[in-house]
Amino acid sequence: MRSGYKLRLIAVAAASLILCVLFALWYPGYMRKYRLETCEKARRVLEYTYTHKVEAALSANGGREDDVDYEKLLRESYTECFGRTPGEDGRICGICRGGGTWTTTIDPETHHIRTVCDEDGHGAVQTFVKEPFQYAQ
Repeated sequence: MRSGYKLRLIAVAAASLILCVLFALWYPGYMRKYRLETCEKARRVLEYTYTHKVEAALSANGGREDDVDYEKLLRESYTECFGRTPGEDGRICGICRGGGTWTTTIDPETHHIRTVCDEDGHGAVQTFVKEPFQYAQ
């Protein structure tokens, strides 16, 4: 009777150890994927906010692109989304949960933004609007 108890105890301990090993193998991949997804989503939110600010500014001034301060709108978008703004070089740390640093640039012709994260595998997210900005007349 006593040896049956020991065997069950060893089986439970072995099963628990196997579950811990499987979890330890699965968890890093899960976290890597989670960090990538949250980084991409945060960059999409920034682009969405910036795009709407640009379109609102163009609507307010009758579509005159020269009168729009795109850098200011990008800084306002960062502040609205994350509560802080990037440095003069367009770089900002602490938003990517993977530890990456974002660099945001504004295309001089289209005024769309491109945000790149330097964390491994995160890459760039281009503005999802492909045509020129529109304004309501």
